[in-house]
Amino acid sequence: MKHFFIMSLIIITASLCVSTIYADEEGCESTVFLDDFGFYVPLAVYTDMFGTYEFWLEFDYAPSSDSELLWELTASGAIDNTVEGEGCESARFTEGFGLYIPSALLEASEYWLEFVYAPSVENDLLWELTDYGLTDSLLFNLPDTGQTKSYTDIWGEDSDYTINPPSYTDNADGTVTDNNTGLMWQQEDNSTEYNWYMASGTYDDEYNPDTTDVCGNLILSNYNDWRLPTLKELSYIIDYGNYQPAVDTTYFPTTKSAPYWTANTDAREIYVGNAWNILFSYGYGESKAASDNAYVRCVRGAEDISNNFTDNDNGTVTDNHTGLLWQNESSDIQRNWEDALTYCEDLTFVGFDDWRLPNINELMSITDYGLYEPVADIAFFSNIKSSPYWSSTADASFSIKAWHIGFGYGNKHVANGKSGEGYALCVRNRN
Repeated sequence: MKHFFIMSLIIITASLCVSTIYADEEGCESTVFLDDFGFYVPLAVYTDMFGTYEFWLEFDYAPSSDSELLWELTASGAIDNTVEGEGCESARFTEGFGLYIPSALLEASEYWLEFVYAPSVENDLLWELTDYGLTDSLLFNLPDTGQTKSYTDIWGEDSDYTINPPSYTDNADGTVTDNNTGLMWQQEDNSTEYNWYMASGTYDDEYNPDTTDVCGNLILSNYNDWRLPTLKELSYIIDYGNYQPAVDTTYFPTTKSAPYWTANTDAREIYVGNAWNILFSYGYGESKAASDNAYVRCVRGAEDISNNFTDNDNGTVTDNHTGLLWQNESSDIQRNWEDALTYCEDLTFVGFDDWRLPNINELMSITDYGLYEPVADIAFFSNIKSSPYWSSTADASFSIKAWHIGFGYGNKHVANGKSGEGYALCVRNRN
């Protein structure tokens, strides 16, 4: 009865202002936040047993002592004609008179928003924001690890979750496109080892006096904008279901079980002459002297821009790059691998019960290799330890082991055994 009364108020108000809306150039109308943090919804749909109603809505920001996330419906109008782009999703009233908005624009970012109807004694037209996230159109598709085999009877290991399976396109011109990241890769390296200075095009009077730039000078498939990949980018093509080499050889057929250089240098002062490489026999990430030799696989495309976080002020952090929601503080208890899986699976926190232990790619996505001790931003992950943190990814080559990242300086290794101890930082998927 209450919901019928509220809808009657909106319908009566809306009947005073009837309009036609049209889609924008891309075929969709988005909710827009206003200068005072109110917002305008160009099309919201309400359906009940009597029919379907379409409105435009305007909300004012109306925080109270009970909640800072309240908005008041202050204006509305009925829409008698809707010309909406194909494939668009309108805002809609949901069960219990909640409101779901699939697209809202705020400071050049696009979010989805979920509200619950939250009337007070004084005001029947209040809605409270309960969940939100970046829309998929702006999020980075962090690739899964490729691990599909089970290594434990405990639920929560890497293979129990499929989110963005590895996906490649062989372009039949010596290049491979990663369909998740959009990056284009050199399919086969040139079977020559270089020191890091030559691999990255960095001048050194002893090791690269001619400023050789292996990737910068590469012309392949008529492209000349090749570069040395970052540590994260190169890590994301590792296939953790394979070893020797740890890569999908259908797409990268001549990959060596050997080190490949990345663009990242070691941030530690005492290792100022070191750079990071990936050992493709198993997938280890290690720092070694830049004067040493390793192979080079070049990449082209926009460099992965990660480490863009929002502190939600409730014990969680949103990664605005991947959309993943993280605990901002890990448990102070060290656990073995299976206990870490169980801890995250059983966790109920800030109203969510779908937490899990991150896979190795997800765990690596929050590292910052410009930092050390810890190799993460403590402004967002406030109690991160300079210690190993478990991932949900097992070691395919030796099943009694599992992958972790040492958050002291970022080394990516397998632990001596799953019975060893490490910390757990839990994560949940974007909705």
